[in-house]
Order: sequence, then structure tokens, then C-alpha cells
Amino acid sequence: LTATASSGLPVSFAVASGPASLNGATLTFSGAGSVAIVASQAGNENWNPAPDVTNAFSVAKAVAAVTLNGLAQTYDGTARSAAAATDPVGLSVVLSYDGEAAPPTHAGSYAVVGTVDSGMYQGGATGSLVVAAANQTIAFPAIGNQLPTDTVELAATASSGLPVVFSVAAGPAQIAEGTSLSFSGTGPVSIVASQAGDGNWNPAVPVTNTFLVSEPPEITTASMPSGMERMPYSATLAAVGGVSPYQWSIEGALPPGLSLATNGELSGRPTLAGTYPVTFAVQDAVGRSGQRILDIVIEANTNGIYTALYHRGQPLATYAVGDALDYQFEFAINTDTTG
Repeated sequence: LTATASSGLPVSFAVASGPASLNGATLTFSGAGSVAIVASQAGNENWNPAPDVTNAFSVAKAVAAVTLNGLAQTYDGTARSAAAATDPVGLSVVLSYDGEAAPPTHAGSYAVVGTVDSGMYQGGATGSLVVAAANQTIAFPAIGNQLPTDTVELAATASSGLPVVFSVAAGPAQIAEGTSLSFSGTGPVSIVASQAGDGNWNPAVPVTNTFLVSEPPEITTASMPSGMERMPYSATLAAVGGVSPYQWSIEGALPPGLSLATNGELSGRPTLAGTYPVTFAVQDAVGRSGQRILDIVIEANTNGIYTALYHRGQPLATYAVGDALDYQFEFAINTDTTG
């Protein structure tokens, strides 16, 4: 501050009112408003005091630049707040959303106003905060193969927490009360789990589970042909239902000398007469199985007397005696003419 007195004596200054302060002749401000400054000269032995002179004026806030950030966000169930930067940096900015102080939680578009909150600066900015709907996914565990008489309680979850809806896409099936799945026949079945979304969540990508509804295989062979000791034996087991190909096996033991192939063919030469109850098992391509106990009767072979002829310690011929139908002969020719 500067001022002169007609006496040439020094002038002093004082803040009469307003947001200002003096340090010597340097005037600074602490805010906006009306300020009054008084200039005084008290006089001396030669000069009377001068009348005070008051200067009044207004102090306005400096203008700060405001930039709004974070205006594109995605719903996550929590409050979505914008951000603001200022020039000069570090100034406080008050934000409002559609006129409300609380930031929004739900997806949508909100008018944002940012206003500098400072005693020294003024300024502001406007924009739109857009909270986009979030994506969601469905967890739908696989459904195993089923029997036509089965019922399945469907269950799936969406990452949004919203309820999942089920529908039959293909196959002999129906859904009651939203989740109770039952079947009206056999064949492939496809079930779709869906979630349509809402104002905060986008529709989920549907998840489809496909499985097979089938009857278990049933062994249709009612009895096994009888066999005879040391005679060739063969039989083929049969089954219906299920999903081919079948795999055959036994529980327990076959008559000695017989073996069962996985395709259901039984073959060999039984070596011991008797009645053998055998549990046959068949499993289909999807793991379902059936069993049946069948007796295999092996009769004693009373015609099984074998005689061998030898010449000089070497077998000349072997042959079977009796009515057996399966004969095997081996001949050895002696070319020694001296014997």
C-alpha cells in the first residue's frame, strides 16, 4: 500500500473490515468479500493529525479449472463415485449426482456437478456419470446319464445372484415347478439354464447340459447250452436295451477250460463235468449294467479213452475210441528199413 500526507509525514494503514491482513504495507487476503483499508497520519508538534482516509473495495475469488474424471463405470453393487482434478492442484471439489450428494449405486446415467470448495478459488465443471450394467455368468453343473424313471432337481447359480430359469431344449423331458425334471422316454436330453438380467445386470450367456436317458441293458439269454468234457464248447450271450457296444464279464468262475470274451462269446474245451451257476454281467457304453445267473451243465465224456501206438519209442499213431465226434490223429512214418 502507498499513501502520502501533505505534511510529508509517513502514513500508516489498518484493515477496517473484511478478509484481509497487513504486514507492514503489504496487504493480503484470506477470502472473498468487501474490504476497507484506513490510511492515517497522527501529526506531530508541527502538524495536526490528518483526517483518516478509507478505501473500500471488493475481493473476488480466483478462478480454478476443474476436470471431472471416472465418468464411465460398471455396476458392482457399491456406490460409484466420480473424481475431480483442479488447477491449481489440491483444491477441494464438492460433487453432486442428479442434485444429490450421495453417489449412485445402480446402473444408469447421472448428471454430475463439481464445485470448488475454497475460500480463495472458485470454479466448477459438469458432466455425466454413466454406470453400465455388469456382465454375469451361470454355473450349471453337468447332469449325469439318467434312467427314464429318474427325477432330477435342477440347480444352477448366476454370478449376479439373480434366479436362473431352466428349459428343455431337446429330448423326452419336462420341467415342473421350475426345477423338477422328469422324463417321458429314452434318448438325448438338453437342458438350458438362462438368466435374463435386469437394470444392473446384462443377460447371461445360456449354459446347456446334454445327457442320455436310457434303460439299463437286460440279458435276454434264458439258458446256456450244455457241453461235454474235452469237447469244443461255444455260446454267445445276448442283451437288449442300454447303449451299445456292450462289455461282458462274469462274477465267479466258469467251468474249467472255458473263457468269456468281452463281446459275449463263450468258448473253449471244458475239462470237468458238473453244473456251474455263473453270474453274467453286461455293461453298456454309458456305464449302466445288468446281471443274470445262468447254469452251464458239462456232461461227463464216457467215450474219452485214448490209445497211443509206439514204434521204437516214437509215437506211431494216436486215436480216440468210442462215439466221440471230435478225433485227432497224428502219424509218424518210420523210414528205417532195417528194423
